[in-house]
Amino acid sequence: MTAKRTDLLSVTRALLTLWFWVTVLCLPAAFILLATGHEQSVSFGDTAALTADQRLLAARVHWASLLVVTALIIPVVLQMRAIVDSARSADPFVPENGLRLRRIGWLILAGNAVMFVASFAQPPNLHDQSGSYPGLFTVLLIFVLARIFETGTRMRTEIQDTI
Repeated sequence: MTAKRTDLLSVTRALLTLWFWVTVLCLPAAFILLATGHEQSVSFGDTAALTADQRLLAARVHWASLLVVTALIIPVVLQMRAIVDSARSADPFVPENGLRLRRIGWLILAGNAVMFVASFAQPPNLHDQSGSYPGLFTVLLIFVLARIFETGTRMRTEIQDTI
């Protein structure tokens, strides 16, 4: 059973590494699109009714928020990879993993906040007030898991100290 678990964790680590490099490579592209105001690639809502300035603003807000969220993904992936590494090498229930999960929660919350604020900067006919309820539930779940990891780690340390 341990071999399968290690193999799955190895695959997970490889996928996280791939995700990291794809994200790193996407950052310059998002920055270039932001700098040039590449509005043709932004195809959401009714852009035909917008003036050229409004379309440019919508494109820049879109690319700026995408750039920030992409930059936030990098530390999330690194924290996830560190959790996987601790599970592969020894034990996932170490104090650092609770802290890592908490960091992941804050980073994802920041990404949701960026997207929410960016939606208000859009012209009225592109404005999306739906928010990201699944994203907020994900953040809550991550904070709960962080607390579970911290409590489990503390309880196991107390048991080991008792024995």
